[in-house]
Amino acid sequence: MMPGIIGYSILKLDAVDSTNTYASTLLKNQNVPEGLVIQAIEQTAGRGQLGTIWHSTKGESLTFSAILAPSFMAVDQQFYLSMAISLGIYEYMAEKGIVNCSIKWPNDIYIRQNKVCGILIENSILGGTKRLKNSIVGIGINLNQSIDELLPTASSIKAITGTTYHADDELKLLCGWLNMYYLDIQQRKLSKIKKSYLDKLWGHKEYVSIRKDGKEIKIHVMDVEDSGRLVIEDEDKNEMRVSFKEIEWMF
Repeated sequence: MMPGIIGYSILKLDAVDSTNTYASTLLKNQNVPEGLVIQAIEQTAGRGQLGTIWHSTKGESLTFSAILAPSFMAVDQQFYLSMAISLGIYEYMAEKGIVNCSIKWPNDIYIRQNKVCGILIENSILGGTKRLKNSIVGIGINLNQSIDELLPTASSIKAITGTTYHADDELKLLCGWLNMYYLDIQQRKLSKIKKSYLDKLWGHKEYVSIRKDGKEIKIHVMDVEDSGRLVIEDEDKNEMRVSFKEIEWMF
């Protein structure tokens, strides 16, 4: 593992409802050193964005949450943490030799048209300030599932590479990449992070189909705001700014 904060200590659980929920309870009841990772062999009620469910298979997924304390980050720039985590996972996939990988805004990781990883980041604000206090970064990766175990719109690393992986080894490898991009945030390399994120973002500099207000239209991604809103342009050069769940990606 590359030197860093994330994963310096790992708490491994046989089963838990949600590693994010477990992490939140820890933070409420005790002082937790930054970088603690809570890993679950089985997650029975994993959570996704806006109350969606993350489905995982016992022993075949890499599911964990990392507890961070990014007090150096302003609330209105918190999306840079999401970008950094997405980039760390993207680079981890690249190290596995996986091509045709992209980030689907805001932070899902896709291989071609199939989802392989979901991210849920929950932030709290430092009282009396406009800075972050704690961030719980939940990550779920389809690691060793076979094709018949997956939803039609999902894939796994094993399904792509044909190799079976050990979750503990993959967690350590991934933490190295996450640490690298977390360090970039700490060093305020925000323009570098945004450029890398946009370069790997689905629909950047190419037209793709989305559904908005009940209609299917073609757009391309122009930018992402610090707040996380996506800046898109349709084929008629109409520029729009959209928040999460205002659009649906069509594949």
